[in-house]
Amino acid sequence: MATQQTERSTTAGFPNSSSAPEGRAARSGRVRSEDVESPRKSPKTERSLTHSPFFCGALYEQMSEDLSLGGMSERTHEGYLRAVRKLADFCQQSPDKITESQLRKYFLHLKNDRKFASDSLRVAFSGLKFFYTRTCQRSWQTLAQMRIPDSKTLP
Repeated sequence: MATQQTERSTTAGFPNSSSAPEGRAARSGRVRSEDVESPRKSPKTERSLTHSPFFCGALYEQMSEDLSLGGMSERTHEGYLRAVRKLADFCQQSPDKITESQLRKYFLHLKNDRKFASDSLRVAFSGLKFFYTRTCQRSWQTLAQMRIPDSKTLP
């Protein structure tokens, strides 16, 4: 009799505590909507996704405005801003202070160390090329000469 009462006092294996799931959904094994982690938010609602201590403020806003003036989509905004943020984090300095040799080392890091797929490398390249040609207005040979090979996928 005591063991039956002990089994009833636990809900789905949880002892009586505040962490025990409640209700019919918990007994059936279903996940409640409150227990599910919300999806990643866009940069408009959560600024920390695209900001870093090295890429923020006026420079970030200028690139964002340049992207808007260029008619780029929201996904393009996110991808390009992420590419510049990751470069700044890699070099640990503001992207407008990064040298061409640092940029070159970063691309080699993405390709050889991180083993980026050609499509992912293309997004990073396009974002950085946009930043350095339109926002910072630099004409670097690395950006002019670099080519990303097309990915070869089966039909």
